[in-house]
Amino acid sequence: MKTLWGELVAQVHSTVTRVRASRIDLRTAGIIFGWLVGVAAFALAFSVWLTVALAVISLAAAMIWSSRHRGRASAWAVASVTAVGAVTYLAFIFGPLTSDTIESTAADARWVPVALGLDARLEAKNNTYGHRWATKLEADGNDDLQFRLVIRNTRSIASPEMIARLFASGPESHSRMVAMQFGSSEYGPFAPGPEVQVIPQSNGLYRFNGNELVLGAPSPEATPLESLGGWVPRSEENDSGFEWRVPSIPAHREITIGFLASYWTPESSNLGGASLDVKNLTRGEADYSTAIAAAPGDELSVGAVLHNSGFRSLGVFGRVDFGIRDHGRFDLITMYVTESSGRERELGQGLVNSSTGQPIALQIRQGRTQLMTPKTHCSKEAHSPLPDGVAVGGIDLGSIGGFRPRDPCSGVEFTRMLEFRVDVRKLRRAGDQEPKGGART
Repeated sequence: MKTLWGELVAQVHSTVTRVRASRIDLRTAGIIFGWLVGVAAFALAFSVWLTVALAVISLAAAMIWSSRHRGRASAWAVASVTAVGAVTYLAFIFGPLTSDTIESTAADARWVPVALGLDARLEAKNNTYGHRWATKLEADGNDDLQFRLVIRNTRSIASPEMIARLFASGPESHSRMVAMQFGSSEYGPFAPGPEVQVIPQSNGLYRFNGNELVLGAPSPEATPLESLGGWVPRSEENDSGFEWRVPSIPAHREITIGFLASYWTPESSNLGGASLDVKNLTRGEADYSTAIAAAPGDELSVGAVLHNSGFRSLGVFGRVDFGIRDHGRFDLITMYVTESSGRERELGQGLVNSSTGQPIALQIRQGRTQLMTPKTHCSKEAHSPLPDGVAVGGIDLGSIGGFRPRDPCSGVEFTRMLEFRVDVRKLRRAGDQEPKGGART
C-alpha cells in the first residue's frame, strides 16, 4: 500500500515539474480565462448591437490614445462609432436577428417554474406593427399577433402529460393580459405561469380572438394540440380561459407551442355628419353653406357629409325631401338615412332662400347624383355615380365607415359625401305640385 502511494506522489511531482519546465504560462492562461468569462457575461447581459457598439468605442478610444494627432483621430473615431453603431442597431432591428430561429433578446422573457420540474416562457410579437418578440407589446384592433410558448423539462426523466390553460383578460381591463396556467389534470388546481401584457393603442381593442394551439410555429402543417375547453378561444365580457393537453416532454428537452391571435374591434357604429350644405354654382360660390340665396334658373350643388365614428362599417340608405315654406319664399332640404335595416332618421337640413322674393321650387337634375371620397394623404379623391331617385324613394349609399389601426388620418378617409345637383324653378302658384323629383308642398 505504501509502495503504491509513493509511486502516485512521485508521478504527481514529475507531472508538476514538467509543466513548470514547459512554456505554458499559467498566469497568462488565467488572465485569458477571466477575460473570456467577462466577455461572455457581458454578452449575455447586454444586447448584440450594444455589445458591438461598446467594442467599437473601446477600439476608437485606444486609437485616439495612441495617435499623435488626437484631434483628427477623434473626428474619425466619432464618425466611425456613429456609423457602425447605427448600422448594427438597424441590422438588429430589421435583420435576421429578429427571426423565429433566434432566441428572444427581451430582458423580461424569463423562465417561470410551473410544475413537476417544468419551466415555461411566453412571448408575443405584433406582426402588423413592431415585429419583435417581447412580454409587453402594443396592439390595436385587428392587429395580427403571434404568441410563442416554450416549455422545458429540467428533470432527468420524461414529464407526464399536462393541461395548459390559455387565459385572456376581458375588454373591461385597460391593460390586457394573456397568460398560461398549468395543471396536472383538467379539474385540478392550476399553477400560474408566464404572461404577456398587451397595451391598447385605442378604444378599438375589444375582445380577444385566438386560433388553436399547435406544436411549433403556426402553419398549415403544424400539429394542433388536443383542445379541452373549446375549439377557438374568444374572451367575452369577463375574463376567460381555454384548455389544451400538453404532451410528455423528454428529459432535458423543450417544446415550442405557438398560436395566432388578434383583438376584435367593438361592435359599434355611429353615423353622423355635418348639416346638409348647399352652394350656388351659377353665382360661382366655392364653399358650401347651410343657408344660401338663389333665384329661378340657378343651379345648386347639395352635399350631405356621411361619417361613421364607430369601429364597424354599416350599410346606409339615403333619401332627400324638399319642403316649400312660407309659400315658396324659401325651401328646406332634409336628408334622411336608414342604417342597416333600422329606423329612418333625419341627418341634416339645408336652407335655400329666394333672392328675388319670388316663390321658388327645387328639382333634382337627373344623372348628377354621386358619392364622393375626400382627398387625404390616406386616400385619393374619388367620384362614384349613383342612380337617380334620391328625392323619390331613396337610394342605397353602400357601406360607410371602417377602422384602421394607428390611422394617421383618424378615419377621415372613410368619410363620404352624397352630392347632387338641383335646379331652381319659379313656383307658378303657391300650393302647386312640382314634377317627380321636385318640391313637395
